Amino acid sequence: MFSRLLEPKTIDAVARESGIPAHRVKTLLATLTALGLIVRDDDRFRNSAASERYLAGGSPASFGEYYRLQINRQAYPRWNILTLDWRATPAAQPST
Repeated sequence: MFSRLLEPKTIDAVARESGIPAHRVKTLLATLTALGLIVRDDDRFRNSAASERYLAGGSPASFGEYYRLQINRQAYPRWNILTLDWRATPAAQPST
C-alpha cells in the first residue's frame, strides 16, 4: 500500500489500482491514518514522512521488503500450524 501512496490518491483510485473493493480500501486507509502511517488531505491519502522513508518501495532505507519476506517465511507458516492444531484438538466437553 505504501508504494501506491507515493503520490496522493483517492480511495477509488487506490481501489482501482489494487483491485481491492473500495469499502475495504476505505477501512484500511482509515486505520493507517489513525496509526499515523499515512496522511489524509481532503479526499486524498499519502504516506507520512516516516512511511515514505521506511515502508515505501524504492527508498534505500525501506524495510518493506524485509517485512514482506519475514511474514511470508515466518508468520504465515505458523498460522497454518495454528489452524491445524485447532482442528486436531477435540472439542471441550461440558463439566457435569
